[in-house]
Amino acid sequence: MHGTSLDYWRLICGFGVVVEAVHTGVCVVAVAQGLGESLHMLAFVFSTLHIIETAAYLLVTTCFRDSFVKDTGKQIGLLWDDKDDPEAR
Repeated sequence: MHGTSLDYWRLICGFGVVVEAVHTGVCVVAVAQGLGESLHMLAFVFSTLHIIETAAYLLVTTCFRDSFVKDTGKQIGLLWDDKDDPEAR
């Protein structure tokens, strides 16, 4: 997931926003159908929990978005790289 730009972070956030919208739609439909039935309540609870989890993941990803860009500075040798791994060859 590393690259030389923030393209990966944008991709993750784009898919995350789509997932959030889909689960929000599931919650809206479950509430509209009535939460009296157990399946509607179950769908509502799980979708709400997934919305919270995805939002937390997107927040952490946004906070650490600079880590998606490969370091090309003086300490590049300290980073693990595929060319240093003998099993990757």
